[in-house]
Amino acid sequence: MASTNTGNKLGHIERTAAEPRDKSLFTVVLRKIEEVNDQIRLFRLEIPLDGPQLRFLPGQWLDVYCPGVPKAGGFTITSPPSKARPSSSASFIGSTADKESPQEKIEENGKEKPQAVPGYVELAVQKSPANPPAAWLWQENEKKKKKKENDASGPAGIAADITTTKESIIGRELQVRVGGSFVWPPPGINVRSLRRVVFVAGGVGINPLIAMASSLVPPLPFEVKFLYSVKDPLQIIGGSGSGSSGEKRTKKRDARRILFLDRLVEMFEGEGEGKLKGELKLFLTGGDGDQGEKETSTIDVGETTKIPFLRRRIGISDVEEAIGGTAEKRFSVVHVCGVPDMTDSFVDKLRNKDGLGMEPHRVLCEKWW
Repeated sequence: MASTNTGNKLGHIERTAAEPRDKSLFTVVLRKIEEVNDQIRLFRLEIPLDGPQLRFLPGQWLDVYCPGVPKAGGFTITSPPSKARPSSSASFIGSTADKESPQEKIEENGKEKPQAVPGYVELAVQKSPANPPAAWLWQENEKKKKKKENDASGPAGIAADITTTKESIIGRELQVRVGGSFVWPPPGINVRSLRRVVFVAGGVGINPLIAMASSLVPPLPFEVKFLYSVKDPLQIIGGSGSGSSGEKRTKKRDARRILFLDRLVEMFEGEGEGKLKGELKLFLTGGDGDQGEKETSTIDVGETTKIPFLRRRIGISDVEEAIGGTAEKRFSVVHVCGVPDMTDSFVDKLRNKDGLGMEPHRVLCEKWW
């Protein structure tokens, strides 16, 4: 599920009753929480080493049962399957499965034996007080919450790791179950025959698509085009006065507030063999956008990277250009996930004979509403 705030009276289980899902529930442990912005947090769920391994395909979601909440919430897995597998480290600290005594950890040569590191799955959960599972995940330690309210007049910032304000739920066990049919690789398609793979993300619709893109391991036989439309994080502070008594305006566009932009930039702009062949196109919409700004500009991601963006929504012409036009449609696949109007419109125009006329199984989407 790309979003948790649907406005639909039906619960997650009822809405997804026709979707495939595993029969078994798995136990996971909430280990880490990160805040992306005031509406989205990332949750890392550790998979215990002494339990069964959680298996899933990129794009699938979890039924998540939180303590004391009778009904499950539905949240997309945003990490690739490779992160769910245990790994090893000679100096791993903090594993719940680390049960050997200090003497048992020492080999005959005096060196510490490599220790198993539990795998994990990551969820990006949108703030939604009306959704009980999301509200449980977003709960805060009361003392810390009051301190935050008292400090509200201080400078605003983004917390990269807020586990210190979440000690009330860090370490708690959750029950989860894998489900969903919006996956990579696309069913019924030989990926070796593809020339273009196009991901179209609108807002939190990026959740299943980031898992898919993160699972791609170069070299690949196809190009990857990623179109991402999201609310502009630009903040304009102050007034517009220009006289001596007028308050000057300052503009701040913080890329860290855009969900998964840093990961996408690393995929497409990074160095070495891990770089994806293709293109990332960023579209910034709404927000506190500066009307005097040009339609095309750049945003700083990290200390040295500037990424171009368009100050408008994704259009069907952008998707068709990413596919490569009519000539390439037989060798392409498109995954679309966004708000209802956007998703329905793009899927219809791509499949319709009066549009691009792509085969239906080459245009895939997820609807959580």
